[in-house]
Amino acid sequence: MDGRERPGAAVKPIRVLVVDDSILIRNVLQDIIRSDATFEVAGEASNGKAALDLMPKVRPDVITLDVEMPEMNGIETLKQIMTQAPTPVVMVSAFTEAGAELTFKALDLGAVDFIAKPHTVFSRRLQDVRQDILAKIRAASTARVHAWDAASQTASACVRPKPERIKTGVRLGKCSHIVTIGVSTGGPKALSEIMPRFPSDLNAAVVIVQHMPADFTRAFSVRLNAISCMEVKEAEAGDVIEPGKAYLAKGGYHLKIEEEKYAFVTRLDQNEKVSLFRPSIDVLMESTAACFHDKNVGVIMTGMGHDGVEGIRTIKHTGGTTLAQDQGTSAIFGMNRLAIESGFVDHVLPLDDLVPHIIRHLN
Repeated sequence: MDGRERPGAAVKPIRVLVVDDSILIRNVLQDIIRSDATFEVAGEASNGKAALDLMPKVRPDVITLDVEMPEMNGIETLKQIMTQAPTPVVMVSAFTEAGAELTFKALDLGAVDFIAKPHTVFSRRLQDVRQDILAKIRAASTARVHAWDAASQTASACVRPKPERIKTGVRLGKCSHIVTIGVSTGGPKALSEIMPRFPSDLNAAVVIVQHMPADFTRAFSVRLNAISCMEVKEAEAGDVIEPGKAYLAKGGYHLKIEEEKYAFVTRLDQNEKVSLFRPSIDVLMESTAACFHDKNVGVIMTGMGHDGVEGIRTIKHTGGTTLAQDQGTSAIFGMNRLAIESGFVDHVLPLDDLVPHIIRHLN
């Protein structure tokens, strides 16, 4: 019996509207959705206009929405959805630079997550595709979504002038403090809000695992770098960890911090997934706990699953400070909820309070 079922009670399936101009993609997505009895195809549409007309009739719980379509593309369709009838949306995006940029724009507009589709549907094992898609749709069905406000979106897009980044040349000695952040579903939007709040002269390095495919983490690091006061980069093997810099784990690789004689450096590997993910928050947090002990601030944020719970425990046991994003500001109150329930989180804070609290702790 499926874990969602309850004896004697009917379980309402998650109704999904599939929107894509490719009949092949629509058919594959519908076959995947129908393969699990806890889901139901509410309908299909070949473009945004057709989807908007269909929504009041089928009332979907979740929408899968292609990014690039004729007549009305995914971005314009998403704006209309989030204005007229806010509904959890999972974008379907291509592995291209342009596709990545449009996907991040969609996340800013309120999409919950995205499915990174390969150039051909069958370039990945169908079972891997199926599990990934169903997990993302299931997570999206529990997400908090809000109506899109064009005025507030325009205001938030106006990034305040950044102070000039401090240029002190080569920094002597090892980085003494670190901030270790783990985030999943809802993370791109949340990170885009908190990273600009870190000052360029922060006396700690920031290391981040955001669950995201390899082809998207580089583009996301460039995006974060453009809006942040501190330098943000996708971590490469052998990077020397420096205060005032942020390092985003590369998709498809575990990120670890290791101590060398004169510095802390990054290590990347493609070992087995941990807590279902690579990169894994647990892997990164356990490595920073071993290196930084009580000079470590661990932060667990929005996302589905349990990755990061063991990492938070390890940071706490080695003397570090642990924070969690609260339910009210989380798109998905999953990973952080489990971390809080474990008893190893020191402070539960809304998104706006995370960076000020980190800075106060470091000073």
